[in-house]
This record gives sequence, structure tokens and C-alpha cells, in this order.
Amino acid sequence: MQTKVIYINSSSQFIDAGGSPEDFAFTKEINEFSGVPKFAKLSSACVPYMWDNVTADNNVFDAFEVAAGTDTLTIPAGSYSGASLATAVQDLLNASGVLTQTYVVTYDATTFKFSFSTVDPNGLQLTFNEPGSAALLLGFDQDSTFPGAPSTSFDSPATTQTDHEIFICSNLVAGSDNGVIQWDVNYTPTSSNQQQILARIPANTVFGDTIFYKSSVEDPWFPISQVDLTYMRFFLKFPSGITVNMNNNNWSAEILVKI
Repeated sequence: MQTKVIYINSSSQFIDAGGSPEDFAFTKEINEFSGVPKFAKLSSACVPYMWDNVTADNNVFDAFEVAAGTDTLTIPAGSYSGASLATAVQDLLNASGVLTQTYVVTYDATTFKFSFSTVDPNGLQLTFNEPGSAALLLGFDQDSTFPGAPSTSFDSPATTQTDHEIFICSNLVAGSDNGVIQWDVNYTPTSSNQQQILARIPANTVFGDTIFYKSSVEDPWFPISQVDLTYMRFFLKFPSGITVNMNNNNWSAEILVKI
């Protein structure tokens, strides 16, 4: 089989065909190839780590204080470390127009949990049942109230769950048996709901840096489902399902195709 390289760069393609750096499409005429492409794999990628890990999809929670009532709080969108997220939550609690006590929120980089405390006598209770709940972000169960009764000191019951990787996807591998299947106990892949994942890119650097990814020879080739290459779509997804926002930063990749 003959192997060809398709170079993609969101800075040029989404301008020509519409879309955004997170989701764009472009055309490549089939007569540019010596035959019909049959298999594809991601060869390499260059992705700036400029996305927000806190967005409107995961930044809301309710805080209840005995004798004061409940306030709905929203964490400002942005990219946070565990420590800076703890500070942001602490500032929200202490700036609330409903809550009356002074709170301290800390993050343990070993256990990946948040701690909430106050020296005041009235306890705090958190609820996560709004659209865009911050439950997983802060280490709580979705649609939960914790602790069971207001308390002056408690830790999040679970480790935090944020996106430490990003999926590069394409309609080239659409179908339930093509591409990397995202594991989910409630997810049954079909030809219509498959995420079309070409590769999983680990976010192995810090915010503001660039992720340089190179596939290995052991990585599989995926059968191409899209035989009409007049419309080639590439898009970015997070494992958690929250919306990718590259903040107008562009990424590039090389896709190998076998003919």
C-alpha cells in the first residue's frame, strides 16, 4: 500500500470552510490520491495547551449556611491549578452576599481533594444539582449534597476529575468499529454516536505551553469510513464532555493515509 501525509492546520482551514479551531472542515479532492484511501492514523500533532479547564459546563454550585440560607456561586471560567481553584472557591464563599462566615479552602496535591473549613459556629453544606455543576471538578458526586448535615470542616469525598488529555477526532473514522472508543459504563458505541477519535493526546505540560505529540509504530491504523474526501472534518473533544475552547489558538497535525 502507498502512504500519503495530510497536513492540517486550523489557522487556515477553518477560515476557508467555516468553523473554529475546535471544529473545522476542508476539502481534498479524491483525484489528489492515486487511489481510494483505505486506512488512517494520526502521525503527529502540535496543540497549544490554552484551553480552559473551568467553563460554563462545570462551574456552578450551591452553598448553604446555617442561619443564612443558600447562595448559588459561579467559578469564573479559566484555567486553574488545584491551588488556584481552591483560592477561587474560597474567594467566592467569602464574597457571597448571603453567606456570613469566613471560610478557608485548600487543595491537597497528594490526595487531589479539597478541604473546606471555618472557625465560625455555623456549618456549611454544598449542593451540586444545577446545569453546569462543578461536582466532578471539586471532587463531589453529581446531583449530590455534601456533607449530609452542615459542618464546619470537611473534605471532598472523591478525587477531582478534570481533563488531563484531549481527543483529536475526525469523520474519516466514523463508525462504531473505527477509531478509539471512549469508555463509559453507560455508553454503547454505534455508527451515529461514536466519537470518531483518531488519538488521545495527553496534556503532559502546563497551561500556556505547547503539547508535541508523536504516534508510535504500534498505534493502530483505522479503516476509513469517509470515502468521499470532499468533506473532511476534524474536531477536538474532552473525555469529560465539556466544551473545548482553544481561546482562538490554532493547532496542527499530520494524518497518515494508506491507499
